[in-house]
Amino acid sequence: DQNIDLSKEISRLNYLVQDLSQKHAAASDSARLASSRLDALNRLKHLPTTVRDVAETIQGLFPERIVFTPRGLASTSDRTEAVVELAWECLWAMATSLHSMFFVEDTQGVDLERKFKEMSGFDLAMSEGKSTKKDKKFMNLRRDVYEGKTVEIVPHVKVGNKEPRLLRVHFYLDHDRELIVVGHCGGHLDNFSTRNQ
Repeated sequence: DQNIDLSKEISRLNYLVQDLSQKHAAASDSARLASSRLDALNRLKHLPTTVRDVAETIQGLFPERIVFTPRGLASTSDRTEAVVELAWECLWAMATSLHSMFFVEDTQGVDLERKFKEMSGFDLAMSEGKSTKKDKKFMNLRRDVYEGKTVEIVPHVKVGNKEPRLLRVHFYLDHDRELIVVGHCGGHLDNFSTRNQ
């Protein structure tokens, strides 16, 4: 009887330990998100003046929706002040409307590209042209490393068509963590069309 009582008590204590561990993990995540948002809000004492500032601020405001890889942040360096306001609108739309389309709403059978255009005014391309997809060199430009693995960053949002007011935001969808992972936020990545211009 004593052994049975001890086994029950051990089981109860194990359950409590697991429950407390889960609550601690959830509290740690909440604290991390709150800290990230606070940092982002502190950055807003001054409006962003570069595309990198915009990217870091949006990532800070929506850390559970959108993240940038190191390459994604570095790619912002070739953009000028001429595209800062558009970058803000674009990345905000991605962190809100686009994230909701991919991870919240039931969009089965919905034309995502058309819907995002209607919601945000920005063009979304979920793929590349056939000729671009056949060229390894072009497709290598659309790969990035995220959490130690190589991912395809083919889907992209298009802003403008002519420099200096041009921006391309290529991303990967992390379905496990429900995140938009930005691997490029800069100029036009070379493709079959640009090579022939």
